Amino acid sequence: MPIVYEVEAEPIAKGVAEEPLLQIKTC
Repeated sequence: MPIVYEVEAEPIAKGVAEEPLLQIKTC
């Protein structure tokens, strides 16, 4: 999934995808 996201994801999408990941890690 992450590979497809990166391939079809733009810099903005990357940041948005990284935000939730950081939140989950913090939780």
